[in-house]
Amino acid sequence: MSRPKLWPLRWLAPLLCAAGLAVAGAAPVRAQDPGKDEGLFDRLFGNDPAAERAGQAADGLALPALFADGRLIADTIPLHDLGPGAGACVAIVPLLEALELAYVQPEPGADIALTLPEPRRTVRLPAAALLPSPSGDCLPLADVPAYLPASLTHDKVSQRLVLTATAALPVLMRLAREERQARLRPEDARAVYPLLPRPERMAELWSADLGAGIGITPQGRQVSANLLASGGLLGMAGRLGLALTSEGRLTPGFTVSEARDTPDLLGPLHARSLALGDIAAPAQPLIADSLSGRGLLISSRAPWRADLVDTITLTGPLPTGWEAELWHEERLVAVTREADAAGQWVFGDVPLRIGENRWVVRLYGPNGESGEQVFSRLVGTEMNAENEVGFSFGIVDGGRPLIGTVLASEPAGPAAFASIDWGLAPAATARLDVRAGTEGQPALALGLNRSLGGGLWAVTGARDRTGGIGGAIRLARRIGAQDVTFDLARHGRDDGPGLPALVREFA
Repeated sequence: MSRPKLWPLRWLAPLLCAAGLAVAGAAPVRAQDPGKDEGLFDRLFGNDPAAERAGQAADGLALPALFADGRLIADTIPLHDLGPGAGACVAIVPLLEALELAYVQPEPGADIALTLPEPRRTVRLPAAALLPSPSGDCLPLADVPAYLPASLTHDKVSQRLVLTATAALPVLMRLAREERQARLRPEDARAVYPLLPRPERMAELWSADLGAGIGITPQGRQVSANLLASGGLLGMAGRLGLALTSEGRLTPGFTVSEARDTPDLLGPLHARSLALGDIAAPAQPLIADSLSGRGLLISSRAPWRADLVDTITLTGPLPTGWEAELWHEERLVAVTREADAAGQWVFGDVPLRIGENRWVVRLYGPNGESGEQVFSRLVGTEMNAENEVGFSFGIVDGGRPLIGTVLASEPAGPAAFASIDWGLAPAATARLDVRAGTEGQPALALGLNRSLGGGLWAVTGARDRTGGIGGAIRLARRIGAQDVTFDLARHGRDDGPGLPALVREFA
């Protein structure tokens, strides 16, 4: 067997070594002699260390980052050097896209129609102002303020293109929105103070407040003291009060109560709160004033939710690429960038509280577009959510405490009371009140409360315990910065204690 000939390999190795020595020997000569031919790489990108540090190639191309208000807008924007003393030229299409400006250019080299926000207007950038470049049409930096509400400055050392805006720009508007949205705090429909589980103990002291006072009057020296304590008692909350007057009279007060956030306090009654002892019975239009005394009160409303009427859902159209912000009392409370299956923005569980509720939904488009929708609801103290039934009932011995002597010179006496209100519509609630005492017939009052035309209206008809017929019309409205209330009433014949002051005076 004959061996293969290896002479080509023996000749190839010396040739490669010679080529390597030639390259190694030539490199230092090129570096020391700038007058020699720089080759293709250096002709394209240059070999000046300062130019390399600035990021600019030999053909004048630089790719600086775009900054505005100290924030990075774009990583690179093509920038071309126009020559000694002529300044630089920025590629217009990448700049417009970085600024998120809407533009229309039918074809390269044609006029560009720009849409600027606030106020929304169209500005034409003529083709004569544009220069050709490897990156497409470009606009000299010195001419930018003539067509855009901004100026551009090129920092060659740090390779930054600094933008100074003189009017609103979509990208800056979006960054400002993101900054404030990062700080928003959602509005809570529940009470600020959460319910804590109560320890299962027979008795427990939670708090005790002591107070004392001394005064010098023409009648002499007066000394008073009081004690207010709260705690747990037999699974309920207890409240004890003791007051020592300057005459030496001791006035005690004691109440046990229970309150829940869910309507399951008394099973099928769907109650939320209960109070037993020294209570305050609610007022009833035309037939009874608010009374204090020993008694029992059961209600479907939790005490800490007295101002929360309902939670509602707000919706509206949301185009693709838009975002919606929900504002309440000039405070940002929610934001969404996603539309539901029907193309709507949705803000759910929005708290509806007593008084004037005004929400503003501000819409923002991808190119600086904006819109606004306003929602308002006026809710009175005697109004319920739609289809919601509220109630309170109990008994009270007006003017007589649970322990001690009668406080009033003419006590109202014992009475049973009940109030039922039904939300007929989002802005209308019907209410029925009944009060029965030890004398005369049960007193009845039937009323309709609603908001209409930016004001609150109430119409009430009543029959008192003596058989007298009465009625009242009330209008409450804000005029400028003033709240004005107008009452027109006809009262019945009853003028006994426990009635509202106007009823007693004009009976």
